[in-house]
Amino acid sequence: MYTELENKKNTKAVEKNFAKASAIILVIVGSIILLVFVGNIWHKYTFGHDDLEIKMDATGQVGDFIAGVVGTLFSLAGVLLLFTTLREQRGAFEKERMENRFFEMITFHRDNVEAMKYSYLEVNRREVVQQVPLQRPAITIHTKEVSVSGRFLFERVYTEFNEVYNEMEILFEAIMPEDIYIQAYLADLMINQTYVKREIDYVQAAKMDIAYMIVFFGNNVHGANIITSLCEGRYQLRFLSDLLFYISLKPQIDSMYYGRWENIQILDHDDRRFIIEQIKQDRRRINEEFFEHAPFNFTFSNYPEDLYIPPVDNNYYKGHQQNLGHYYRNLFQAVKYIDEQKDLDYQEKYSYIKLLRAQFSTTEQAVFFLNSISIIGRIWEFEKRSKPSKTFKSNKQIITKYNLIKNIPFSLIAGDINVLHYYPDIAYEAITNNNVKERRDELKQQYY
Repeated sequence: MYTELENKKNTKAVEKNFAKASAIILVIVGSIILLVFVGNIWHKYTFGHDDLEIKMDATGQVGDFIAGVVGTLFSLAGVLLLFTTLREQRGAFEKERMENRFFEMITFHRDNVEAMKYSYLEVNRREVVQQVPLQRPAITIHTKEVSVSGRFLFERVYTEFNEVYNEMEILFEAIMPEDIYIQAYLADLMINQTYVKREIDYVQAAKMDIAYMIVFFGNNVHGANIITSLCEGRYQLRFLSDLLFYISLKPQIDSMYYGRWENIQILDHDDRRFIIEQIKQDRRRINEEFFEHAPFNFTFSNYPEDLYIPPVDNNYYKGHQQNLGHYYRNLFQAVKYIDEQKDLDYQEKYSYIKLLRAQFSTTEQAVFFLNSISIIGRIWEFEKRSKPSKTFKSNKQIITKYNLIKNIPFSLIAGDINVLHYYPDIAYEAITNNNVKERRDELKQQYY
């Protein structure tokens, strides 16, 4: 396809040069014919004598010849030049229209970022209000509301992802891909060469995917329902349900139960799993008994403090769909708009998209990376939802093609996510990527 585009441009250049050359040749030929003809008849006419007689029939034939032959050649040359000019003007008009639309998309992208707003609670100070022997001290958490807007929202999204990713670690220990994925979907991933050729850990990819979706949609009931729907046919329902239940326990930090959540987090993994299962069973029993004997305050054996967390409406992760949803939709459309321009070669497309990439902060690119690994963003590079087994051609792997995350300043995210394993062929600005220049030179031959 790259060769076809070059051939198309070469053909246009040849046609343009041919038209101009033909027009020049016609003018030259017409001029020669005119000079030769006038020279041949010049001696038949003299001026300045009284007996000069102009024969109108003869001069009329001269005029007919010049107009019929020379004039036709000159007219044809004019038509060719006019055609070339109109064609060039049309090309310039189409390019200007394309640029105007693209720059409108960039403006819309900026407006989207500027319109982003989000507020959350942050621990201001902790106050010990009660000290009971053999128990952890009772602590009151004083909070303050923090509001972020614009690009600062991405820093909050990145922070929340790190939190939930690390909180989920307990459910991903000593687990195999077969315990997470539906067998058919895992088989599709294992024949998708985009995954196979990269050092992708399928367990880690699932952990990233679910963690990002929790941050994106929230850990309330509504968010859990959306995530469950999106993951249908991909992840084992039991595994996903247990994970979402565990994260749903985390209340907002001004909740009276937030201290219990923190106490659960400092337990060792076996004890924490036991507590989570006990809470799950107790909630099920409460639902079955219609809260007639709801033990809102109780302790588990071997744990002197109350660790029960009842269902809460005010969850910790509120979700960012209202801000990030249309942000990524517009971004995807802007990149695809340039990528699908048939009259631009790869270098021209890259130059335009580079202008768009320049609008991203480094944290914005890190969140973009996380989005692209999740189910809601894999269309950028990895898979189509309807055909997860289908391998994207190199030319359709948009993030790698245009180095869209090249300014990520660190190779590890959340401690153990290596960006290079997921995007090995990007020429990062601050990350050492061996032999990437040679690999990109090879890829450029496939880009168009």
